[in-house]
Order: sequence, then C-alpha cells, then structure tokens
Amino acid sequence: MIMDKAYEGDETRQLVFDLGMEPVVPPKSNRLSVWDYDLEVYKKRNEVERLFRRLKGFRRVFSPFDKLDVIFKFFVHFALIIDTLIMCEQALGPQRPFFIPVIHNPRPKVVPSINASALVAG
Repeated sequence: MIMDKAYEGDETRQLVFDLGMEPVVPPKSNRLSVWDYDLEVYKKRNEVERLFRRLKGFRRVFSPFDKLDVIFKFFVHFALIIDTLIMCEQALGPQRPFFIPVIHNPRPKVVPSINASALVAG
C-alpha cells in the first residue's frame, strides 16, 4: 500500500501489515528508527494523485448526483476512458489527433453592447 509521509506512524504501518499488505512509505526525516522502502513504487503515488486530480475535472464524478451506485460507477469508468483517450492523443502529438474533446458551453458569455449615440449625446 502506497502511503504519504503523514501516515508513517507505527500504528498505521502495523495496521497495514496486519491486513496482509506491505506499506510503501518513506520515514520522516526526524524519525530515529528508519526502514527501507521501494522508491520506484513510491514514485507511482504521484501518478495516482494526478489521476484523481484529472477525474475531479469531470463534474459528475467529483460531485455525484446519481442515486444508484451503478450509474456513478459508469461515469467513473466513462471518465477514465476519456482520460485515457486524451492521454493517448497527447502522446501521439499534434501530427495524428484521433480524439478531439468537444467542450460545450450551454451558457455563452454575454457581452453588453454599447450604444454609440448615447455616448455622443451625453
């Protein structure tokens, strides 16, 4: 289980061991007894955090309005598929775009018009 340094306490690590998992967490710099951890696996924590940040961009995922868990799971899976397609498009570069997300703004920004005759008369 990949954990943040904030959860590196003895009780938390022991709970993870008791659940049959290996905690991957670096010890804090002021800790007296240090332990070894897999640095390559710990670097994956950043990728997971970035995935959740991207998922928060989908409004239906980050603020679930659905009453059924099945519908919410569908939108999580849908958001993951869209995220994967966007990542593939970015990896291919501008030469071969195969997926272009369409962003629809239902309420366009209204720009007030200026009455030029009212400015001259004033």
